[in-house]
Amino acid sequence: MSAVDAVTDAANPIGDASRAHRLLKVVGWIAAAVALHPAGRISARARRLRAHPDGTRGRLGAQRALPGNLGSIVMLFMFVAIIPGASFAGVFAGYLVQRIFFSVAGALVYVYLSYSRAARRVAEEHKKRESSPKAIEPQAR
Repeated sequence: MSAVDAVTDAANPIGDASRAHRLLKVVGWIAAAVALHPAGRISARARRLRAHPDGTRGRLGAQRALPGNLGSIVMLFMFVAIIPGASFAGVFAGYLVQRIFFSVAGALVYVYLSYSRAARRVAEEHKKRESSPKAIEPQAR
């Protein structure tokens, strides 16, 4: 076994038989990511963004600093590390099924809200027409 293989086996949580060792390796990776994070540069950027009066600039700054789905990817690797016998392909397939379901459910909620809002607007306009005083027609003499 080469030195590279020894280091890879020591740091890689995937494929380790012991659950405690997998958890310890995942915690080590998280601690290393926190320790190596460029906190000074990010906090200076956050101070500049906080000084801006509207919130849009702050949201854009956070999107530049952190990828949007980084948490989901880390979660997949944590599931592989924590669940005994789990493969990345199996965990990823479960993730896709979940994303498809919640995307369809979210689209249905969006369609329902759009339809109910339009229906409410039509009902309010109909109610205004019914309750408004009718114009008095001049009588012919």
